[in-house]
Amino acid sequence: MKLLDITPAKFSCVLGMCPGVYASDNSYVVVGKQIDASRHLPGRVAPHEQAVEIPKELLEQAVVDYLKTRHK
Repeated sequence: MKLLDITPAKFSCVLGMCPGVYASDNSYVVVGKQIDASRHLPGRVAPHEQAVEIPKELLEQAVVDYLKTRHK
């Protein structure tokens, strides 16, 4: 899977240890703080999955910016 970093510039960080959004041909991948899925999403997260939390504005802006570049 080839991933394109679509994290908006205002959310970028130098050390690389911060939330981010990446796009592939058919999906998005997010990097964020792991949350307790059994507490927050009971029965929704499979054993091979993890739930992460990222700022709402980060994902919204990343997707908007990415879609703008794809539809030019």
